[in-house]
Order: sequence, then C-alpha cells, then structure tokens
Amino acid sequence: MIDTSALHSAGTGPPVPAESSVEVDRIRRRFTELSVRAAEEAAGLVRRLLDELAEQLAQPSVPDLGAAVIPDQLAVLVFDIYAAGGGSDLTERLTALRRSLP
Repeated sequence: MIDTSALHSAGTGPPVPAESSVEVDRIRRRFTELSVRAAEEAAGLVRRLLDELAEQLAQPSVPDLGAAVIPDQLAVLVFDIYAAGGGSDLTERLTALRRSLP
C-alpha cells in the first residue's frame, strides 16, 4: 500500500514524469479519435488499470462515468500515484495500455 498522506496538496512541482505525461496525453488523444462504440469497448481496458491504481492507493474504485471521462479519471489517478511516491512501473503500464487500444 502507498502512503496517501501527500495527496492533500499538489506540492511545488508536477510529480508525474514527462514520459508518463506523454502516455496519458496519447491515451487521451486516442480516445478522441475513437468512435463511440470503440471508446466504450476500450473503456474496459482502461477501467482495469483504474481499478489497479485505486487499489494501490487504498482508495475506493473509480466510478464508471462513461468513456468520455475515462482519460481524465486516468490522469487524476496517475497524478495521485506519483504524488504518493508510487508509479515505478507506471510508464510501462500506460504504454502497454495505449498500445492495446483500438
């Protein structure tokens, strides 16, 4: 479990490494290019990672608000993981997720 006490503030600088930010941006861009049906199907892939990240933070599951907000939910959890000192393999996981998208 990750210490989440640091999540109350954004701190003095971005905790997310540039490589992970690039992957989140690529995933966000990809979702804007997908049809509604494809985005809904791809949302299941992202939800798995969201659930894993929420569990890592000992937080409740992220609510399913639909495919349109999935990239934003991912960005928030990625930020939270890095702010809490985690994320050692997150860039690789984000890259694998992006490559698995239709």
